[in-house]
Amino acid sequence: MPAPFRIAFLVNRYPAVSHSFVRREILALEAAGVRVRRLSIRASDEALPDAKDRTERDRTTVILACGAFSLLADMVLVALGRPFKTLSAFRIAMRSVPLSAREWVRRCAYVAEACAIVRMFRLAPVDHLHAHFGTNPAMVARLVHHLGGPPFSFTAHGPDEFDRPIDLDLRGKIASARLTVGVSSFGRSQLMRWSDPRHWSRIAVVRCGVDEGFLDPAAQARKTKLSIALDGDLPDVLADERALFQIVLNLVSNAVRYGREGGLVEISAKRSRLHGLEITVADDGPGIPAEYLDKVMEPFVRVGGEANRNVEGSGLGLPIVKKLMELHGGSFILESTVGAGTTARLRLPADRLLPRADTELGQPSAAA
Repeated sequence: MPAPFRIAFLVNRYPAVSHSFVRREILALEAAGVRVRRLSIRASDEALPDAKDRTERDRTTVILACGAFSLLADMVLVALGRPFKTLSAFRIAMRSVPLSAREWVRRCAYVAEACAIVRMFRLAPVDHLHAHFGTNPAMVARLVHHLGGPPFSFTAHGPDEFDRPIDLDLRGKIASARLTVGVSSFGRSQLMRWSDPRHWSRIAVVRCGVDEGFLDPAAQARKTKLSIALDGDLPDVLADERALFQIVLNLVSNAVRYGREGGLVEISAKRSRLHGLEITVADDGPGIPAEYLDKVMEPFVRVGGEANRNVEGSGLGLPIVKKLMELHGGSFILESTVGAGTTARLRLPADRLLPRADTELGQPSAAA
């Protein structure tokens, strides 16, 4: 069984009353089996009326809590081990900086904070670093990656990122990030406006979450549990981002819709010597009789007994998945056992897997 995926969240100040959407993301990931480490650059000094936020505060590591001397020591130790990388990290931090002593000191602090996080990750490694807000947290995450830390992504909420894109080197951050997130279609359009078109495929929309009370009651009633297991060395792939998203969305939606109430849906992705990359979506629902496995791949065909009669669906989900996988040179395999559940396997061939490339200093990745 693959080890749980490990991710660190970096925010300028966390938790905060206005940042409950970050908490929802973290808790949702943990519920899915992902190990999440919380990092805040500064301590949260505001009153937190929500008990969940107070719990989050106790679980959060504050970078600046170690003091200036410790930060300086971390920077010196990292510089001794990676002198040229540290020098180029300063160049990245100083890019587009106004000629003011205050701003120069601030950018030096970004490098020191990044060095502290790099040393922290050496003791407790993570597979990915995600920063909320495209301002200083994204810059620190970028420097962490440049200094030998894990790949990073960031969410740009606006309006600061869009009001000062040049001062914040938004273009360079997007070029260096594995993924850049906008919280709306407008946000994505602004990120595309200030980035190289070669990197547009790595800009996505992920809207902020809402409390459970806002969710569809019918979806809540099913009480489906999601489990996600991803290999830590998953490669970039040569694929249409929207198509791949639609493929996985269709399979997960089917698993939740047709699975048993209170059931489990397991999503996994791993490298395979035989198949390249394999993505699996499995449920523990009623299953599909063997004689119908080929038929459900045909448009508008739906199977199932009385339990599925009132389930909404067009009968197009699986045929679309099959066609999109064929267009990618891959395969879609459906396995099912009546009474035990259904497993959908997506396989992308090895020639669709791309070597990882250093995206620092504005160099595009091979996936761009």
